Amino acid sequence: MWRTLLAGAYEPTDWNDLAEIRARWNGPIILKGCVNPKDAAIAAGMGFDAIQASNHGGRQLDHMASPMDVLPEMVAAVDGRMEIIVDGGIRRGSDVIKALALGADSCAIGRPYLYGLAAAGEAGVAHVLKLFKAEMHRTMALLGVTSVAELKEGGRELIRHRRELFVPGPAESNQVAAAPEPELSLADMGTP
Repeated sequence: MWRTLLAGAYEPTDWNDLAEIRARWNGPIILKGCVNPKDAAIAAGMGFDAIQASNHGGRQLDHMASPMDVLPEMVAAVDGRMEIIVDGGIRRGSDVIKALALGADSCAIGRPYLYGLAAAGEAGVAHVLKLFKAEMHRTMALLGVTSVAELKEGGRELIRHRRELFVPGPAESNQVAAAPEPELSLADMGTP
């Protein structure tokens, strides 16, 4: 198994395969591609050290939820048993601040640093990191916090998560709207 794994030809197919890897490897393991809170809880229970919440940039499954959309549920599901790294949808410093406020431990910034690298090499990457730092400081100032600890303490109260805008209220959640009666049926139309 190890030769296959190190050759890059091994693709785990189920939780049993991942449990076998965890049993054979005592070092840290980060599970990438997790966007389901139930899967995050399973990974935490199996002893993984972190999950990298990712929908792979929406390339393979463009209809999947973004990591940011399910982050609060993932944080609740792992309950501090592992770290959560958000890897998807992080395009600017304010995205990092949102992720941290929603409970992420850290963020990966795949595309932005690659854009900087492609544009100007090492200097381009340095510029992207400088932009991220400035955007993070500005966003924290606008939120009225001065540290990441203060940001995480304030959490969701500091930002308005877009999913919360569309959740029905208690009175609405138990009501099912009846379909309107059709004004004209096909039988009423007759045959030509």
